[in-house]
Amino acid sequence: MTPDRRQLLIGGLAATTVGSAGAVKAQDPAALGISVVSYQSGAFPINGLLFSPVGDARRGPMAGSAVALLHGGGGAQDDVHIFTEGALSLTARGYHCLMPNYFDATPRQRRTTAVAAERWRRAILDGLDWLGGRSGVEPDRVGALGFSRGGSLGLDGVLEEGSAAAFVGVASGGSLDTDRIGHRPPVLLIYADGDPLVAARRVRERARTLADARVPVELHELTSPRHRFDAGEWRTVFDVAGRFFDRTLT
Repeated sequence: MTPDRRQLLIGGLAATTVGSAGAVKAQDPAALGISVVSYQSGAFPINGLLFSPVGDARRGPMAGSAVALLHGGGGAQDDVHIFTEGALSLTARGYHCLMPNYFDATPRQRRTTAVAAERWRRAILDGLDWLGGRSGVEPDRVGALGFSRGGSLGLDGVLEEGSAAAFVGVASGGSLDTDRIGHRPPVLLIYADGDPLVAARRVRERARTLADARVPVELHELTSPRHRFDAGEWRTVFDVAGRFFDRTLT
């Protein structure tokens, strides 16, 4: 990630309004437990934001657990405002959260090709492993939440190779052939009944396919005509996902 892209991420934090926690205006991100981090995926440094619990939250009910937040096709800069509020709601209960910019694995393009998709998926899995190795995180209590492209890439990778103890796919569903499923963590698929890009029918069909392959899968349907949810809908997403992680990452 270039310095300019780092600044876009941090700038997005300063402009984010956090519901019950108040406004994150000119507050130092470090005071909120937010830092810019980097880890290696093959030949590529993958940059991202790490959200860590601060103060009493370090001893919160979910201390030791962690969640990776996987951006959609627009990139990390587009979704930082979406994920900041949700990440802070999780760190308030003791979670550590990582938002990796997995597009760093293809520094000169975002166009989907077989090579690019594999690099992105590998960057996601390497990020989960990196997160599980952080101080204060128990490696068998790491989950992931992926939106749109990040949900599909992350879910397929986790089902095939592991690295996450639970997965939430938001407006996504994945497409991994069931004969390649090697790991079966609990999965929650959150989707909108009127999503114009990822049809509700497709998500429900994918859930049935996964259940037939013995993957524990749950569904939560939102009433919305959008693929990119509004702020209130995202609060519902993180509330539902948070309760799911509370049950599955204990």
